[in-house]
Amino acid sequence: MQFFVSMDLNDNSDKIFNNISNTLKTIALNQQEQKEYEEKNIKMSSMEIKWPKDYKKLILRFRNSQEDINKIYSKFINIFLTGLSDFEIVDNLGNTSSFNGFLMGSYRGDSNNNEKEVELFKNNGIIWFVRDFGSREYFTTQGTGLFKEGVLVEPSVPYFYDLKDNGFVEFHGHNLGLWKIKFKILASEISKYSDFKLASKSK
Repeated sequence: MQFFVSMDLNDNSDKIFNNISNTLKTIALNQQEQKEYEEKNIKMSSMEIKWPKDYKKLILRFRNSQEDINKIYSKFINIFLTGLSDFEIVDNLGNTSSFNGFLMGSYRGDSNNNEKEVELFKNNGIIWFVRDFGSREYFTTQGTGLFKEGVLVEPSVPYFYDLKDNGFVEFHGHNLGLWKIKFKILASEISKYSDFKLASKSK
């Protein structure tokens, strides 16, 4: 069976993006300051946020080090992922099914051969794969409810891409996040299920 859990944009999204953008603009270097820094050969760091499609991306320069900006990126992503992964699925039989979506969404590596990341996911009972065009899929038997026998998850959520000297945050497509969830239900059992609903883990 396959579920798609999508976090769609609405009027509140506009307010959130605008508030974040406007706040960052007030503390970023303005055009005149950037010019003075360039003339004096003073190094500046950059910040780039690629909002969902239909929203203009944000590119700013700061006097802070790139290391400081990267820390902001990480915290920024963690805040979004805390909300986007805060869901579970409740069925008509009373099962509550969930998985570690926060961990799955928070890592954006280029290879599943990296020993550090392999160990991280192994310790959390997760196997992960790199697919075409950089997409990631995660398999775990550490879920609950219908997912405890195994669930395959493909998250399309905002991520921080660390390029060391710079980096950026990117959202996917036209929504805040999308989770593709695949799991098995025995053919002899599937007729028992008639309804599935989303609920918040934190409630």
